[in-house]
Amino acid sequence: MKLADQANHRKPCQWTEGDRELLEGLLELTDAIADEAHDSYGIPCLLTKEATLKQPEPCECQLPGDFCCGVPGILAKVENCRVVPGAKVERCDLCERYPSDQAAHDKLVELGMA
Repeated sequence: MKLADQANHRKPCQWTEGDRELLEGLLELTDAIADEAHDSYGIPCLLTKEATLKQPEPCECQLPGDFCCGVPGILAKVENCRVVPGAKVERCDLCERYPSDQAAHDKLVELGMA
């Protein structure tokens, strides 16, 4: 728990020999679970380093522009972290993170941006 707490609070980890033994045990356990998943269900659980580092391409709604409001899936003209009065709020039709324009608007209201 100590290591998880340090990691969650972005504190430097203070490793002890006991911590190293516990982590080795966790690695052995996860290897055993991955082996079982593969043997029993054919699930390839182990990811290559490249797969874990690969970031998904951002949707066009996340790219800088006049209607990038900073919230993925929502298009709106924003100034000073607030939707410009009278500006239309729309969901992004490419990534469809929100079911409707109203749902996108509601999210900005929830975030205090509209």
